[in-house]
Amino acid sequence: MMPWWLRGNANHAREALEVERQKAAAVLVAMKGERAGLDSEQQRVRASVGPALYLAMMLGTDPENIIRWLALMAVLLADPSSIVLMIAASRRE
Repeated sequence: MMPWWLRGNANHAREALEVERQKAAAVLVAMKGERAGLDSEQQRVRASVGPALYLAMMLGTDPENIIRWLALMAVLLADPSSIVLMIAASRRE
């Protein structure tokens, strides 16, 4: 059994540890929430990049090269179409 003069110190130390534990638990909950948000963001990015990764794997090249080619194809296909549409719209008037 503990002497009476140590009981007060032990209770005080126990209370201080409990407060510290509650603060740590609150930080842990906040960190778990942040991690869940980051995990969902990572899954969203993976889903949007998935087709490029699949195409790169099928062609045996890196995904960055595939993205460059897709951007080049979009520019080459969209710009002539927009020019033709502008010419057609201007002749209609």
